[in-house]
Amino acid sequence: MTVVTELELPEFDYLAGDLAGDVYHQRLADVHAQGWLARSPLAVVVLDREAGEFFLRSRLTTFPGRQLAQFFGITGGRLADHIDANILNVNGEAHRRLRGLVGPAFTPRRTGYRNNSTSRRWPTNYPGSRKPSTKHTTTWRHYCAIAARTRPTTW
Repeated sequence: MTVVTELELPEFDYLAGDLAGDVYHQRLADVHAQGWLARSPLAVVVLDREAGEFFLRSRLTTFPGRQLAQFFGITGGRLADHIDANILNVNGEAHRRLRGLVGPAFTPRRTGYRNNSTSRRWPTNYPGSRKPSTKHTTTWRHYCAIAARTRPTTW
């Protein structure tokens, strides 16, 4: 089996200083024209939507949260415990149980995402969208109300 580190892949430097706006999208398009994978300074970037969905749905792949924490010197203590408890870093049956609990909140209908061939864009209620929907405004107000009544986490 070929290991991804042995492949000759195009480079995508997401740390470049001029990488913003249209330049970002143009460079991504240029790299994507060369293939569905690209090498970056820290990782391999999956550029194809279907391939990305395959890796995200695969039970054989895991998020490297613990490795990233170790890379930054976080090996113990409360922050390491918090990172280990994050749903992205939980694997196996515990991850499936947590996904079952939060999954209903992330359906296409609940998020406002439209997935059809003519409209591949962020949900209309996504915080970065240009025209926030009434639902998003209500959700944001609800979030602010909760944030005002809770205390911040101390590390």
